[in-house]
Amino acid sequence: MIRMLREDRLATEFGKLRRKSRKLSFAAPFWGLGAAKTLGLNASDKVRVLCRFEAPACNPSALLEVAMLGALIRSHRRLHAKMYIGDAIVVVGSSNPSKYGLTQEGDVVGGTVEANIITDDPDVVRSVAGLFEELWNDKNETFLVTTAMIRTEIKRRELNPPPPVRRQLSARSLLAACREAPELFSSVVVCPYDDEMGKGGQRAIRELQQQASDDDAELGVVSFRKCWGYAFNDPPPDGSWIVDLNCKGKLPIVHGASKVPIPALRLKVKNENDVTPTVRGTVSVPGARGEFKFSKQDRVDLTSIAKTLLKSKRDFIPLAEVVALIDRRAKRHSRKGDDVQLPKDNS
Repeated sequence: MIRMLREDRLATEFGKLRRKSRKLSFAAPFWGLGAAKTLGLNASDKVRVLCRFEAPACNPSALLEVAMLGALIRSHRRLHAKMYIGDAIVVVGSSNPSKYGLTQEGDVVGGTVEANIITDDPDVVRSVAGLFEELWNDKNETFLVTTAMIRTEIKRRELNPPPPVRRQLSARSLLAACREAPELFSSVVVCPYDDEMGKGGQRAIRELQQQASDDDAELGVVSFRKCWGYAFNDPPPDGSWIVDLNCKGKLPIVHGASKVPIPALRLKVKNENDVTPTVRGTVSVPGARGEFKFSKQDRVDLTSIAKTLLKSKRDFIPLAEVVALIDRRAKRHSRKGDDVQLPKDNS
């Protein structure tokens, strides 16, 4: 017997055919939570697991589930093979024991596309089992993984979580990227203004620029030498990007973007609002790869609604809200006299 199994059939078919097996061996680099349950493992099974314990994609909590059933676990530093081995049945393919590689039956869309071969051919079973034994007993590249090691690794990862996965967006300009994935740009705000910062605030910014050096790393930035500053009743959030929309002249101007450091620096000014210095740069957000610049169209769109933004009396307006306003305005542009209003900030 030899059959091809997709990711949604592997666990079920292997579970049916391995019931008479006294021993079970699994070689797969990456294990996910719930793998033991998906494979139908229990404490009466004699199980050996070969994995890549130190790989970020190998979940130590999943290994702990297997270890608590009495399984022996070893790690191979170069393992990439995926083998599911019973006494007289084997599966060889591409599926890791995870929610992606072993989906629930019928849920093909929910996982990655996998292809696996299941067979009871004696020659193939012996060959696959032989390879497993060779890897399992390799003293140079394989080491024992204890329950204590697994628990330590779980705690280490809790204290040092992996960085968030960044999406590759097709759009490269700032507003276009925000249209594509508005949820990723929640830290970007537009600041429309038509008045000057107070003299005390201007003086504080100049003094900061003069004192700044390339060693300002403790402030979370490279240098404040060319910093901007914002002085409002409510300061911008730490880590936010501010799109500067200057509406003081006859024609609005998009000066660019700047970032509020983490932690933010608040300059105290007598008889004026505190000043928040920001560092000029190109917008980047945690959930997306790369940086996003202003296109010519971005600048035209932002300046075209500057008056509307000012009327809202809000110091900082989320970029996604501004982009939605621009798009609604474009759709209604042909209607003479039609205007779109932003809600006022009554807080």
